[in-house]
Amino acid sequence: MGILLVEITILLTIAFFYFYTQKQISVLDRIIGASMLVIATGLPIIFTSITRSVFEVTKLLVMRLGLIAIITAWLSKLIIEQRKSLLFNEEITLPDQKIFNFSGLKWIQTGIEWPLLAWIISNILSTFITPAWPITIIGAYDRWEGIYLVMNYILLLWIFTKFSQKRQFFYWMFGSLLITACLSSIYGIFQSRGIDFMRWSVDPTARVFASINNPVHFSAYVIMLVPLTYGWILFLLSTKAKEFSFRSTLKEIFILLKNSLNNKKIPQISDPELRKNLGIIIAFISMIIILYTGNVLSYGRATWVGFIISTSYVFYLITRLNNTKNFTTLLLDFLSFTMLLAFFILIFIFKAYLLSKTLNILIFSGITIAIIFNFLLTKDIKNLLLRLTIIFYGVQLPFSTVGIVSILWILLCLVIYAKLTPQYIPQKNIQKYQLYLLITFFLTVCIPSLPTIYQAETYKFSNWFGAKFKTQVVENTASTTAIFQTERFSSQLLGGAARLSMWKSGLVWVNTYPIFGTGPGTIKEMYPVFRRSDYGRLEGGQNFTPDKLHNEYINVMATNGYTGFIIYFLWLIPAFFWIVISTISKNRNAPSSYLIIGLLGGCFVYWGQTLFNFGVVATKGLFYILMGLTLAITIHNPWKDFPDTIKNS
Repeated sequence: MGILLVEITILLTIAFFYFYTQKQISVLDRIIGASMLVIATGLPIIFTSITRSVFEVTKLLVMRLGLIAIITAWLSKLIIEQRKSLLFNEEITLPDQKIFNFSGLKWIQTGIEWPLLAWIISNILSTFITPAWPITIIGAYDRWEGIYLVMNYILLLWIFTKFSQKRQFFYWMFGSLLITACLSSIYGIFQSRGIDFMRWSVDPTARVFASINNPVHFSAYVIMLVPLTYGWILFLLSTKAKEFSFRSTLKEIFILLKNSLNNKKIPQISDPELRKNLGIIIAFISMIIILYTGNVLSYGRATWVGFIISTSYVFYLITRLNNTKNFTTLLLDFLSFTMLLAFFILIFIFKAYLLSKTLNILIFSGITIAIIFNFLLTKDIKNLLLRLTIIFYGVQLPFSTVGIVSILWILLCLVIYAKLTPQYIPQKNIQKYQLYLLITFFLTVCIPSLPTIYQAETYKFSNWFGAKFKTQVVENTASTTAIFQTERFSSQLLGGAARLSMWKSGLVWVNTYPIFGTGPGTIKEMYPVFRRSDYGRLEGGQNFTPDKLHNEYINVMATNGYTGFIIYFLWLIPAFFWIVISTISKNRNAPSSYLIIGLLGGCFVYWGQTLFNFGVVATKGLFYILMGLTLAITIHNPWKDFPDTIKNS
């Protein structure tokens, strides 16, 4: 009970300070903003042993109470103000913004209205046209992913898209997300040392789960916020201000702490430069803590896949800001990069070439074609080298002996490449300088990683004594953990893993109910019908009825059929992505582009990790929050009065 009171105190403190400081907006708007902050910060940290389902039920409760508070405040606002124009009190910030009119209800068009409506209708039909009624209403025990929760997620996405309008709210939201993720991560660090107040797992020191119910979900949640720290740091560095000074910033922090301990009046931090410096320091500290717990102490294989994909895409988009001419060029370039990245992952992570000689030839032919295609698009060896370096870094990151150091170095190199080169190098020497920089950049990332890569590739060929010696010497290092765990990536394709058995059952499942599936939240109820005879043996004889298929894409096909899969993954998500890429292309000189890329990177982590995992309330809720915040920036443009500070090279 004591820890629950601490968690509630944290949530109420954040909500109170937001409500107290944002006096320039109405009371109802402050209630809406505070409730959104409570939802975002409550998802990672709230849990209690009072409920039988320690984690999911409490997180669901916080989310639903927050949604009720927001809807109540919004409806009250509509009644009091008798608003007859835009429904969500939005401001038209761009001349080409379109107004969506639905039966007299008007709002600024987001671009996802129709696919979102189709997704709602698809879920409703799947709910009632099912052999598992009425499970589809609330879902099976412990996951509760029936139509009720699906509508909660849709509402969450819509609220964060429409009500995230002011610049100050984004600052509060970003700060709150990072702070609560750090609090959960710090709890995970204590947990890894055996310091825990609740014995939820037999050995929490092996793989920590902190305040989220499973290591794979905890690592996914915190790593989803790493790209946001990239975007936040680059955003702050790209705004016009004085030279960054750690000394002056630390001095100011010391003065603030000293005054607070001596009960003196604490001056308000009103200097924009100091605020910027504090933000950069907080983001760096957050990134290090989150990376340590998410990638080292939890080491979820699915999260590594998501992190590899996200890191590659984020750094690719950051470096393309200065070289993008139009939307079509960026889209084609993005697709070519995706093709190249996909082949690298198939080769270096999944080792798909071991399946057959024919596939081996096809894969290596494919990567050759992809490299040639990328070169023809870029028409520049420098850009091709940068692209290959980014992919190499992203793919090898989990195996690096100096993962955190490398990630900080890569960030510094990209800042130099994107910002300093065009401004401070004579125009005639830019090409040569950038090429030398990229070669240095490549070698700096590559050389420290060679011992680990060598160890990963030669471990299985070592003799028994050598292998045993290596295990004893380095079994406690993060890099070795990565090596041994990620060796199982390829086993998902090459061997008879339990998850592979689930996926085969899922494919039979969707072919049995191809149109609308068996309804949301029915995996646990319907799995025995499609369970393969080998599943119990592969799983270890402990769990014959999983509640998820450990692949979000197959989950959606099984529960919503091909109709739901097409609407969600081939219409809704591409529509969202189209809007984001279009905005980046139009506003490539704006610092807010870094924030959009950072938020999009969090979505990439989620999409990548759900290849081997599935969403829970914490991770799926965060995904829709990040998605909503991304759309909100593209629609409301809260930094519209910021000058363009990213120079074109």
